[in-house]
Amino acid sequence: MERCYKKIKKSDLRRTILANPGLLQDLIRQYRSKPAEEYDFSNDPTGQIVWYEIAKEFAEDNPINLSRQLNSKEDVFQTVIDICNHFKYLIENNSLNKMFYAKDGKLRHERFMQLLFFGIADSYCEANNIDMNREPNAGRGPVDFKFSKGYNAKVNVEVKHTSNTNLYRGYTTQLPIYNKQENTNLSIYLVLETSKTSNALERIYKLNNKERSKGNRIPEIITADATLKPSASKS
Repeated sequence: MERCYKKIKKSDLRRTILANPGLLQDLIRQYRSKPAEEYDFSNDPTGQIVWYEIAKEFAEDNPINLSRQLNSKEDVFQTVIDICNHFKYLIENNSLNKMFYAKDGKLRHERFMQLLFFGIADSYCEANNIDMNREPNAGRGPVDFKFSKGYNAKVNVEVKHTSNTNLYRGYTTQLPIYNKQENTNLSIYLVLETSKTSNALERIYKLNNKERSKGNRIPEIITADATLKPSASKS
């Protein structure tokens, strides 16, 4: 007989473990009993190390002129949009998308793409005196990135790829929560299209257009085509 497994929410799992300390002890015991697997640092398949050098190289070879005077929070917001759009340009026109895939052609983890964004964007922020924090946690979980200039000018940026099953929820639920806890209505949802068939992305755009037509402020959406393209000789 085929078994059906129901996905357990993190909150339910946390409550169960806290109510039954023996479960946590058993989990730790089983974890310790498993043999450790060595990581292949020479090939670095998941990009644990190489992301820094890649980000540094792309930032140095592709500088961006952010000459806007940062006199208001809207100025900071537009500058962060410029940084996100520049990241999009590097993906679509300077082959940064190729770095999203390991040597065997498999898509690397979303965390690797976020680290690349962090490394590239941080160099631009340093040059323009903008503070950038990775995964600041002000309450109900961390937003991917928070850009700020002073106390009031805050911009949240969430980075996800279209292979993420929580793509729609990230826009409709997670990002609004992060905005509330950071006390800002300025945010960007940076979506990396690792596949061209995303029903969730279509739903996000429909929601965005609907809310904007009502005059409501809703997170900005920036999408970048991160799919692998055939070389010019093969296309």
